[in-house]
Amino acid sequence: MVETELQFAVKTVFPLFMDMPSLKNPLPKRKKGNRLLMSFAKQIGEAGFDREPAVLKLVLAICHDNNYKIRMDGALFFKDYLQESSEKVLGHPRFKQVYVGELLEFLQDEEAYIRIEALEVVTNHLEHLERPDIEGDYINEVLRTLTADAEDIQMRIAELLGQIVHKLAAFDLHLKHR
Repeated sequence: MVETELQFAVKTVFPLFMDMPSLKNPLPKRKKGNRLLMSFAKQIGEAGFDREPAVLKLVLAICHDNNYKIRMDGALFFKDYLQESSEKVLGHPRFKQVYVGELLEFLQDEEAYIRIEALEVVTNHLEHLERPDIEGDYINEVLRTLTADAEDIQMRIAELLGQIVHKLAAFDLHLKHR
């Protein structure tokens, strides 16, 4: 049997950095491991996740880490991944089954910097969400993020506001919370 590139990478490369994001490692090593993992995950994409679910499992573990700096890596992964591979990802059942839930969870994160990243990602793909998710989690978190104290968060939300209203108008929800 001929070994595919993915099988080779999973067998030889993946184990080298699989342990790096572990809690037992110091933060700089964890961050480096996250970057390696996220690059690898972006390269293998949905087909790779189908064949090697351990990679996606590790990405999702990063999204649920107790350190906000690590969770931010997860949020940035989804931002980049959906931007680079949106056609393939949005058409895959995993988008609605897994990624939407992760993004909605990021919208409710205690850290405003993670929320604003998730808000940008969700806003860019709002038309692919179900109306109850938009009316519930999304709008609540837009309103919550509008009251963030950090000036750079306020600047980012101000930049997004026009796009948010435009996208909400497609669902007839733009005037609901005046």
